[in-house]
Amino acid sequence: MVESTSIRIKNLKLYAYHGCLQEEREKGQYFYLNIKATLKQSVTDDCLDSSIDYLKICSFVETLFKASKYNLLESLSLKICKKLIKAFDLSSVTVEIKKKKNSFMPNIDSFSSVVRVD
Repeated sequence: MVESTSIRIKNLKLYAYHGCLQEEREKGQYFYLNIKATLKQSVTDDCLDSSIDYLKICSFVETLFKASKYNLLESLSLKICKKLIKAFDLSSVTVEIKKKKNSFMPNIDSFSSVVRVD
């Protein structure tokens, strides 16, 4: 039997200035992040030291997310995945970054980029 432990963070809401359009980069917008982080070892006890503090992951991601402006959510997602794996010694990470309908995309409910790194 294979055991694995994953942490999921849903809809981490962050405001930033990412996008290809000038208006997006000047006015900014809200983004929603879904993160799945898989630990190298399954958690078998009830001790926080055996897992990862969700708040530390959220804070780490927010710092990365706001450090620079990105044209592509795909490249930002990849950077977040790689940095999380290294910083928290994880087995794999999946990051979805979503932006919802706004004046820049009137005919789309939302757009998202999903990147997974093992």
